[in-house]
Amino acid sequence: MTARFLSLLLAALPLAALQNETRLENSNFVISQGFSEGERVLYDYNRLRLYDTLRHKGWYAELIGDLKNYYGEALVNSEGFAYAEGLDADTVFATRSRSAEIGSNRAFVQLYRAYGGYADEQHTVTLGLQKISMGVGRIWSPTDLFNPQNPYALEPDEVYGVFGASYSYAFSDLAQAGVVVAQRKDHTFKYAARIKGYTGYGDAALDIIQSENALMVGYELEGDLFETGALLRSEGGYYREETLDVAFYQAIIGADYGFEEGTTVALEWLYSSKTFDETTIADRASDLPDNLMHSHHYIGATASRQFGLLWFGSLAWIENIDDANRYLAPSMDYSLSDEMTLSAGAMVFNGSGVGVENNSYYVRWFVAF
Repeated sequence: MTARFLSLLLAALPLAALQNETRLENSNFVISQGFSEGERVLYDYNRLRLYDTLRHKGWYAELIGDLKNYYGEALVNSEGFAYAEGLDADTVFATRSRSAEIGSNRAFVQLYRAYGGYADEQHTVTLGLQKISMGVGRIWSPTDLFNPQNPYALEPDEVYGVFGASYSYAFSDLAQAGVVVAQRKDHTFKYAARIKGYTGYGDAALDIIQSENALMVGYELEGDLFETGALLRSEGGYYREETLDVAFYQAIIGADYGFEEGTTVALEWLYSSKTFDETTIADRASDLPDNLMHSHHYIGATASRQFGLLWFGSLAWIENIDDANRYLAPSMDYSLSDEMTLSAGAMVFNGSGVGVENNSYYVRWFVAF
């Protein structure tokens, strides 16, 4: 009996070292959204997100899943919503279910991330549906051809994952190299290689990304300006796209600075040597859909500040210099408790072809369990 008990105890010891963390987050938005045809709709968007993380020594696995619900008759019956329903991650499998229709509700579940891997002081390998982080941009990131954020979105950081494998090797504390292989919806592959290190003035990286119809050779630079606390950064490169039969250059230059009273400001300028018409951009048939710009020059800035213990404010501004179109996104957060936040914000457009009828306003309630 004692021998059997000891055997069971020894078998359970590895499980005792297994760390498991599960948590829930719920974001609820009430949104008044302006459509391009001048119509304004009011709707509710709710996202319940589950996080489940496992860790054992250097091994890790994470699953992130969403239950999303849209409520609003005018929204769910609109052409824009029908278009959004057809969007999904560029993966060989669907990451979201079909929407269940209950009156004016549309609900579906979505697999946001599902990956696992191993990490130690020198090696990191990750397999599965993951986010591949590249670039140093705050508003735009032209070298990120895997998970580029949309600065005009309600939540710019909410991006689809890619299905593949990534590996990085740290030569030292200041230098590393990595490779990525990702499989796309059409069963072709996208490859990336990156080497990054400290040069004495700042961090520098060389990026190469290739897919069946596109090639990018890019760079990243980031460093402190003469130890003043101002962070200067730049990224960009040469792009070749076979579907559209075009080649162009694209780059950003930016700077960040944090003031003593708690205000943080970032400024960024984007340049693209070639521009594209709205039809080509909206078609998204290119292997570089997020790098097709309508104008040569854009300038943007973000500012944020903590107002005491409970209030936090931020502002994003983007100016299309060629067309004199402007975008502003102010928001204010109020902390109801350690687990709950109430926010209010707007997405305001101004310029040729856009006006107050396109503006959107929202209130967000966030709670963590």
